[in-house]
Amino acid sequence: MDLQQKEIDRVLYLRRISQARSCYPCRQRKVKCDHSQPCQTCRKRGHPEICSYNVGTPEKRRGRRAKAAAVSSASQRAAQRRESEPEPEPEPESSRRNDDAGADGHESEPSLTHTPSSLATSQTSNSILFTRSADPAAAGCHPPRKELYQGGKMRRKAGPVLGLHNTLEFYPFMKLKTWQERWVALLKVIPQKQEVLRYFPSHGATIYPLNPVMLDPDDLESAFCEYLAALEAGELRSPDVPSSKWVCKAYISRIALLLAALATSAHYSVMQSPKKRSEHCLDFVQRAFDALRLANYVLHPSIDGVHTLLIIGTVLQDVGQSDGAWVMMGTTVRAAQALGLHTQNASQQSDDGAKKKQALWDAICRQDCLLSLCHGRPNITSKQSFATENILENPNQPLGFPEMMCSIVAVTSSLLELNQPSCEASMKLLAELDGYRSRAAPYLQCREKCTNIQQRYESLTIEIQLFFVVSVLCRPALTKSALTENEPDVVRALRAQAKESLMSTAKAFIDFQAVSIIPIRTWSLIHSVLGATILLCLWEETRCDQESRDVLQRVMEIFSRAAQADDETGMMVDASGNNNWLSMNHTRALVALQNAIQKAPCGSSSPERQEADNVVQQNQSLPRGQDAAPIDPVMETVMGYNFTAMLGESGSMDEYMYPWDTSGLSPLMYLDSIMKAPYEFVDEF
Repeated sequence: MDLQQKEIDRVLYLRRISQARSCYPCRQRKVKCDHSQPCQTCRKRGHPEICSYNVGTPEKRRGRRAKAAAVSSASQRAAQRRESEPEPEPEPESSRRNDDAGADGHESEPSLTHTPSSLATSQTSNSILFTRSADPAAAGCHPPRKELYQGGKMRRKAGPVLGLHNTLEFYPFMKLKTWQERWVALLKVIPQKQEVLRYFPSHGATIYPLNPVMLDPDDLESAFCEYLAALEAGELRSPDVPSSKWVCKAYISRIALLLAALATSAHYSVMQSPKKRSEHCLDFVQRAFDALRLANYVLHPSIDGVHTLLIIGTVLQDVGQSDGAWVMMGTTVRAAQALGLHTQNASQQSDDGAKKKQALWDAICRQDCLLSLCHGRPNITSKQSFATENILENPNQPLGFPEMMCSIVAVTSSLLELNQPSCEASMKLLAELDGYRSRAAPYLQCREKCTNIQQRYESLTIEIQLFFVVSVLCRPALTKSALTENEPDVVRALRAQAKESLMSTAKAFIDFQAVSIIPIRTWSLIHSVLGATILLCLWEETRCDQESRDVLQRVMEIFSRAAQADDETGMMVDASGNNNWLSMNHTRALVALQNAIQKAPCGSSSPERQEADNVVQQNQSLPRGQDAAPIDPVMETVMGYNFTAMLGESGSMDEYMYPWDTSGLSPLMYLDSIMKAPYEFVDEF
């Protein structure tokens, strides 16, 4: 009987040891713990990733187990240990929930048992204090030192005072106060099944190959499938029954990403009239941003949230709101920096989600640099990801489509960092760009080597972007309208390369629009071809060339047909007088281009006549408008659409006249006044 009692006591004591104790953060704070993984308190405080039961005093626990197995009178020693080291008894679930709610003063977040690891990591990465120790397993490898713990305690106390800890659970500019209100608001913006099925299939054929903001097509398609399954199962149906999975910030950010992707798909869709397409696109953008607000993207940024911001900015840009895209880019960069995307190094390349973070930061840099170059404004980002820079610096590394886009960004960043552009600096950057181009995949160097439509799309996109950057690099040699006899060789070389790049940009755009609707709906490609054609029309060395006039005629024909098709559906100018297709700078560019083609001076297309004009008449005044060349009959039909109507009531053709009678005026000054005009502030009072 005595042995039986001792055995019972020993087993009871061992069971006591094996029971879950409070997690390490709760023990240090001396607060209640429900012994789950992660516990309710850690979830409530916004850092479930540090909820661990394997840190603290592992040596003591192992010592007690060894003594319990070797002691002869287990019951007496167990009682002594329980008296010396009391442990909290498990409380009922209801009392624990009430105590926790009373301690923190607000509702606790529903359990995130189904949250993907990538989403959970991004959701909790806003915690400044615990970012370095997000992996519980890694934290358990080394026992925490006392001085480190004391420093952490001081940081916890000082963090909110210094503004280093996000304490607001809900978006500060919304009136939502409870999870129920958030759930009801979420159900109002989620995409419906028919919307997903209508626009989602168009992603693969048109958007994925070229759109740099679509980072991982497979992950996005899986997210769409998971969402449709949840929608079919009724998880997002009743406003009275919140889903613990879909109401959390991580999954709300994922819904925002899906809405932004649908906005991109609607923009490139051919299933609706232009007016309906624009309405659906902007509706998806508005709902995506509303979902971001519900996810509190400002105080709790996440990878999906930053990705959504990037797509929203790109969509705004492509629907003609480039100034809004510029403002949105600043928010996107700051949110990405808050997550540390700009600090990726070699040791972090093996982390979970490192490739996605790298691709996201590279896409942000690409969008920021190209938008800054087009607007003539300083960029925010400085360097691309560590892995991308290593690829670009390795001369033996071949470059595919993403790497070639990154190489263009690298050269563009160097150009934007120049205090004063010069011909010598341009030649150096052109040599760097030529080095990248020589390492490109064969189909990116020669269009005839493309084996499918995707490769042809990528090749044409690279051509337009590459030649546009080359033409910008050559602009220091275009400060004078005519070439003089004593110009340095470097200036002559840049002017020759500028002429070739301008023609190549326009020709690539013409070839691209012949096989796809993508170029006529992509802001950056429209900007490239309009800038190139205006310079071709105004520059003395190209405006009288027959090949240049043929290219100008083709480009104007493309935009006139697109404008006429959209104008028939009422999309060109809506009831409020706003143009929903092009940005105001591009609208002014079309008006100026139309005017320049009509009023351009006549001249011979022969090289001998051009050379004679350049040498003999370089200091003479240019012919006036009444001496302009007659317009071709085909061109007359193309010029039938009046783009001035897109400027509104205050627009006038005379305002965008090029002063042909001004000798030596640089076309660049005229081009910049159109394409880089600042936002016009209108005083309504």
